[in-house]
Amino acid sequence: MKKRNILGSTLLLGGAGYLATAYYVFKNAFDLQQSKFLERYYSGKGHQDEELERWFMSQNMERVSITSDDYLKLQALRIEGNPKSDTWMIMVHGYQSRALDMKYYMRMFSAHVQNFLVIDQRGHGLSEGRYTGMGWLEQYDLLGWIQHLVSYRPKAKIILFGLSLGAATVMNTVGNHLPENVICAIEDCGFSDIKEEISYLFQKDAKISCHPFFPAIELMVEDRVGFSLSNASTRRQLIQSRIPMLFIHGDQDQIVPASMVKENYYACGSDKQLAIFEGKGHGMSITDPSYVETIFTFVKHYL
Repeated sequence: MKKRNILGSTLLLGGAGYLATAYYVFKNAFDLQQSKFLERYYSGKGHQDEELERWFMSQNMERVSITSDDYLKLQALRIEGNPKSDTWMIMVHGYQSRALDMKYYMRMFSAHVQNFLVIDQRGHGLSEGRYTGMGWLEQYDLLGWIQHLVSYRPKAKIILFGLSLGAATVMNTVGNHLPENVICAIEDCGFSDIKEEISYLFQKDAKISCHPFFPAIELMVEDRVGFSLSNASTRRQLIQSRIPMLFIHGDQDQIVPASMVKENYYACGSDKQLAIFEGKGHGMSITDPSYVETIFTFVKHYL
């Protein structure tokens, strides 16, 4: 009897430890109100300087909002620097960041495009939501923003640009049927698979092998976030894409391995181009002198 009690207690403790570890991973990957582990990687520090702030404050901008399919109020900045131009860029920020952290990119791109719709992804900035869908639920939000812009400017020629988590959002979105207004898309340092990205980070820094815990994590994601991790496939979305894609990555990226950009590139079924910047870490390719030229040499083929 004593051995049975010991065995039962051991199994109970083991089960509790399993669930605790699964919840730790879930909380830090998906719960934007509680995540502490990943925020040190993805927190949007932005590029702050007085000249940038003056440029930004001089722009003709307004706050706009839409409602997501699951009834979250989502916010964005609509910046119309050239009302005579039909060219627009929808910009999608990274994890633990916000639309305002994309000011530096806007200014860098402003010689080529002056009209921007810069969104706060769900759970970020001024948008409602507690959990991130790691780019999967956000694809449906981005579809809503595309429709918003087309309704506002029916002749808009739309460039999609996503950074990190925003890049995953963009890659998932291009697998949907999009209006002809969307002419091309650029992803910078996006991951190829949610589970693989989570596994990579937690193994690297918390020394946790996530694979044994994914059955429990998947149940938590389905219950609290509202989608199936097993059904979420960025590669499948890229296979279905008919939107020209530019894939960008730094070869020294320690957050999203550079190998993932090759997986994304080879999966993509549309016209595509790959640009790997030597010596650049996560989100740092923009510091390369040829970054902006690479993007807009690609874009001009589709304008």
